[in-house]
Amino acid sequence: MQFEILTGFKPMRWQQRIYDEHFAMGKFPTAVSVPTGLGKTAIMAIWIIALAQQMNSGQVRLPRRLVYVVDRRAVVDQATKFAEDLRANLQKSGAAELRAALGLGKDETLPISTLRGQFVDNRDWLADPSRPAIIVGTVDMIGSRLLFEGYGVSRKMRPYHAGLLGADTLVLLDEAHLVPPFEALLAEMADNAGKYGPQDEELGRLLPKFQLLPLSATGRRQTAKPFTLEVKDFCHPDDAFALQRLAAKKRLTLQYLGDKKLEDALAEQAWAMAQTTREQNNSENLKTTLKPVRVIVYCNSRDVAEKTQAALDKRAKKSAAEGRTELFVGARRVKERTDAEQRLKELGFLAGTGEQTDPAFLVATSAGEVGVDLDADHLVCDLVAWERMVQRFGRVNRRGGEARQAQIRVIHSAPKSPKTTKPEQPNHEVLAEPKQIEKPKSPGKKDPEKYENYLVVKEEYDAFKKAQKKYEETKKDQDARQLAYDEALAKYRQDWAETFLYRKRLILLKRYVKCDVSPESLRQLNERAGKDEKLARLISDASSPAPLRPALNRALVDAWSMTSLPEHTGRPEVAPWLRGWVDEPPQTTVIWRKYLPVRTNPQVTKKEIEDFFEAAPIHTSERLETETFRVMKWLKTRAGKVDVQIKDQVFGLLLTTDGKHVQTLHVKDLLDDSKDDKKRNEEIEQSFRGKTLVLSASFGGLNGGLLSADVKNGWLSPDKDKMQLPATADGDDEWMAVNLGDPPVIHFRIIEHDTEFDEDSNDVWRESLHFDLARNADGEATRWLSIQKWRDTSNTENDRAEGRPQALGEHQCWAAKRAEAIGQRLGLPNDYITMLATAARLHDEGKRARNWQRAFHAERDARKFKIDGPLAKTRGPINQQLLDGYRHEFGSLPYAMGDAGFQRLSQDMQDLVLHLIAAHHGFARPLIATKGCEEAPTSKLEERAREVALRYARLQKRWGPWGLAWWEALLRAADVQASRDNDNREKN
Repeated sequence: MQFEILTGFKPMRWQQRIYDEHFAMGKFPTAVSVPTGLGKTAIMAIWIIALAQQMNSGQVRLPRRLVYVVDRRAVVDQATKFAEDLRANLQKSGAAELRAALGLGKDETLPISTLRGQFVDNRDWLADPSRPAIIVGTVDMIGSRLLFEGYGVSRKMRPYHAGLLGADTLVLLDEAHLVPPFEALLAEMADNAGKYGPQDEELGRLLPKFQLLPLSATGRRQTAKPFTLEVKDFCHPDDAFALQRLAAKKRLTLQYLGDKKLEDALAEQAWAMAQTTREQNNSENLKTTLKPVRVIVYCNSRDVAEKTQAALDKRAKKSAAEGRTELFVGARRVKERTDAEQRLKELGFLAGTGEQTDPAFLVATSAGEVGVDLDADHLVCDLVAWERMVQRFGRVNRRGGEARQAQIRVIHSAPKSPKTTKPEQPNHEVLAEPKQIEKPKSPGKKDPEKYENYLVVKEEYDAFKKAQKKYEETKKDQDARQLAYDEALAKYRQDWAETFLYRKRLILLKRYVKCDVSPESLRQLNERAGKDEKLARLISDASSPAPLRPALNRALVDAWSMTSLPEHTGRPEVAPWLRGWVDEPPQTTVIWRKYLPVRTNPQVTKKEIEDFFEAAPIHTSERLETETFRVMKWLKTRAGKVDVQIKDQVFGLLLTTDGKHVQTLHVKDLLDDSKDDKKRNEEIEQSFRGKTLVLSASFGGLNGGLLSADVKNGWLSPDKDKMQLPATADGDDEWMAVNLGDPPVIHFRIIEHDTEFDEDSNDVWRESLHFDLARNADGEATRWLSIQKWRDTSNTENDRAEGRPQALGEHQCWAAKRAEAIGQRLGLPNDYITMLATAARLHDEGKRARNWQRAFHAERDARKFKIDGPLAKTRGPINQQLLDGYRHEFGSLPYAMGDAGFQRLSQDMQDLVLHLIAAHHGFARPLIATKGCEEAPTSKLEERAREVALRYARLQKRWGPWGLAWWEALLRAADVQASRDNDNREKN
């Protein structure tokens, strides 16, 4: 009943079985191996129901956070849609019991963070570690955050993310066989809690577990028996739905490419599938000869996909199919993916969208193979690795049915055969090394008998030396011939590898020519492979080879977790641990913004640029990720079309993944008028690799969320006075639609001013940063940008201290109550709840410092709002010169050590309290600044800072990197909740 309320349908037998046998018991299978299309995503609902029952009983064994990982960000992913439906269905009256058990109040909703839509990467799951939450993310997003290197996350926030992802979390890794390095990383973490967590068993039991559940129909990692379908699961009379999907008819045929271009052959076959046998060579009758079918075309190359779409568009002119082709590639902004989803619905490609009256064609790359609930009538594709072919087969006739039979046509072409011939193995004679004989020493001729014996031995020795020389020469020759053979064989195998791979894939596919490739037939293939080594080897050889990967170890995680160190020689890039050592083209992320921190006089500093993007951070929904070479080609082509008068203008800023400024780019940098310019272009392209390029919206070049060198917008707009600009997150129009009453997707806005304005005129948006665009001769701003944050958002370090003015004592009291409530809901022992509440009660004591109160204009706000005592929250803005780099967390430590409640704690608890206080803004891992602190001599401050670093090292060893970060996250969450309570008081 609860499952039906959450999902809208009754559970299949296998779903009921996995709940009864595993989730309800507070445990998980080693993996779930269920064919595509049978509702693996619904494990989210199963987890919620089981977790609710455990929370209601007070015996929670399941993790409170569920992270659903997909390989890459798709236009429309099933996991996001399912999470959104779960959230909405939990608000229905029938789910009141579930909601109460989960601890969700009347007006509270399940926190979800998704890959698209209004919940895209909203980070609501950070707000309360004791509440259930669902996070949908990609391998790179989740993996980098888990390893303290979060892409798009500031260094100060990385421990927060890592702590809540690395503890009390269940990771569902969808299609795990596609990312074996990431599965191995997660398994290493989940299977070795003692290695990465507390070595003390009692402390280990205190920390909530990190757990992994791979979801795959063709898992590669060797585990104990995974959860699989039983015959009763799809032959049960009450579960005809499962059998219908498993037995969905899909007929496979192979076609050799021949002399045609691949894009032409793909378009030709796709078009043929939409034609009836009655077609005549009469264009007037063309409309009547097309069937209302949906044909999906998969291409391994994006270039081939674009050309295939163009070829289909050409064929579709003046027919019922005109305007009914769509390109599905990954390099598109999240913003436009919502539009693309609507387009897929219109064309009937999303499962369950109903019958169509006209044909439609969808041309897709690998972005449309995984995690997408597509359902086409027929499929045409090129030949790729076996595991990808299985994914493609799953996107046609997905729902099955007696009247439906999908036609699948695979166009293949043998790679050009190399001229390399297989070397002949050398035939070596068997060599026996001569028996060693010691060189005799001459006794002289005085004793004839001894001399005679000597001559005999010497003759034997000379024979030995001769034999040994021959042996060594022969062996050397054999070794040389063997080495030459080995090298030639290695070259032969390398040159022929593509051909061999093609042949093995073809052999495997030929098993099903003119036969069925239904989910059930593929399931049976996997069963047979479990008993047939030869078949298993063929499947393995026809699949993509698992990339080599580096091993994870504690020292690496310790290095990554030192997030307050700007540089660390032992902190490598995390990409190889997520995807292995793969030969993929370097990627660049492209963002468009209406406003950039650009000024001619005085020159903008590196710090101003970085502060700007901290206040107006890049959001996941803005990102377009694609190959660097493609970005560079697009930039150069477009720059060559703009007016020469603007060649000196700034068109973009290059940033690292954590927001550090790398380079400011001008249009002239892209124009190749000389050899020096070409060399500079090569250097620019090199610098783009792995970076984020923030472009001025005036540069344009975005069409439907995809890069376009020719689109007439930005500087290429026909009417320069009414320039058409791409939609931007900081523009005037709504970025992405949200439900009435919900906060905006983008939690900042930017307004350009040339006159003064009332800073208190808006209680929803508050200024977070002020950037001068122009200044007069006296250095006063004449035009500036006001970067404003949404009321309860903390984009910058200082946002946490700005809001409705509040007394320090009240804020800390509220934070302590929130910390205590979090500890109680987590079921922590009383001494740990006391420790956490003590840290919350003392965490901001350093704000009593005179320079902090003055820098935040506390006296002004205390007078205006009639508040007694020092303030913890003010209206701001902050005066950085007065603050002088002071860290109030550092200043809080001596206050805490002198507190009577603190002194009653055990030494271990005192250590944890002091670290949580020092680290609650992301510092003290292990470094924290002493600058601006005036209450002690420099030597004493340096000694205190050393103890902060040593304390971090002790606690890291005691709790492990994720365990310590989890404790930090509990205090940070309590602090954030108390701040939001204060903001909500003003709102109400």
